[in-house]
Amino acid sequence: MDQRIHTEKTTLDGILHRIDKEKIDEFIKFVLCYPRTECKELKYRLDFLIKNHYQYLIEYGKRILNYRILGKGYSSIIVLGYHKYYGLGVLKIRRIDSRRKSLEHEGIILDYLDKTLITPNIYQWSKDFIFMEYIDPCKCLSIERYITSLIEKKNNYSIKIARYVLRRILIRLYLIDKLGIDHGELNRPYNHLYVCRDNTTDTMYVKIIDWESSRFSLSPKNVTSFTSFILYRYPLRNVLFENINEEFLEKTRQVLRVYRKTYSIQELIRLIKLLGLP
Repeated sequence: MDQRIHTEKTTLDGILHRIDKEKIDEFIKFVLCYPRTECKELKYRLDFLIKNHYQYLIEYGKRILNYRILGKGYSSIIVLGYHKYYGLGVLKIRRIDSRRKSLEHEGIILDYLDKTLITPNIYQWSKDFIFMEYIDPCKCLSIERYITSLIEKKNNYSIKIARYVLRRILIRLYLIDKLGIDHGELNRPYNHLYVCRDNTTDTMYVKIIDWESSRFSLSPKNVTSFTSFILYRYPLRNVLFENINEEFLEKTRQVLRVYRKTYSIQELIRLIKLLGLP
């Protein structure tokens, strides 16, 4: 039966499935054993969720086989969950056939970056589960869609806002570089980097998701990878940067080469000025 799920942050349509080890719901079995129909880990995983105060898993999102979920990757399946104390959130579940033995590495990275506010708030993590903040698609757009929506307004003020957002993103990525974490996929940030708006304060903020490929690194590439995206892969880059030519690109490469050696704030400022970001 369809239910409307209400929290302070969002309202959505979905089907609630109670977590109950006495009467195991088929949807819950599906996500806990994915991609198998049965698994020996089911009892342990159910017990873990119940012991840690999870009350519901919520069928919502795109359809996979006969069910709806938020998404799936090579190592995990992602659904909405409801926790007794944290409320609505995203539950990332390690796939039974995953080559990754644990989600703990990603949990540690998210915990480490939690105070930067650029990652989803993390609530709990373990070998098989990560429970974190739900990035509401009603409030957030992928970076490509967000910048493109501003450019399509075809006025100078919107272009200025787009450049301002890019500046803020580069500053946040610089902080992550300084913390020694490399996300690993920001040269193609389409489904990883989101721009969100808080309607209560009318402020913009950035969130980066999918940290399973991230790592601690002495030479992180978050700033350089994202700069590569906006200069080489973003389709409307010639609107954002009016003078993209080989001379401009070579100057940018020179600044980035020095930045990769020093990770200094001065080189970041040079990059921002060279790109003409306000």
